[in-house]
Amino acid sequence: MKAICVFCGANISADPLLKSTVEQLAQVMVAKHITLIYGGGKVGVMGALADAVLNKGGKVIGVIPQFLMGKKLAIPG
Repeated sequence: MKAICVFCGANISADPLLKSTVEQLAQVMVAKHITLIYGGGKVGVMGALADAVLNKGGKVIGVIPQFLMGKKLAIPG
C-alpha cells in the first residue's frame, strides 16, 4: 500500500484517546512509508493527523478547494 485517503472532521474533541490514536496512526503510516491523502485543512482531526505525519517525516497530500485556500485553512506547503 502506497497511500491512504482519510476523511476526517474539521473539529477535534478534548478526548485524549482520539489524540493518542491520531499519533499512533501517523507513526504506523510513516514507518510503512504510506502517504496520507486528506482534505487539506489545518484544523480538527484532519489537521492533527496531517501535522503528526509531517512531524514524523512522512508525506502528506492535501486536496482542498481554492476558496478555502484564501481563508488560510490549509497547511502551507
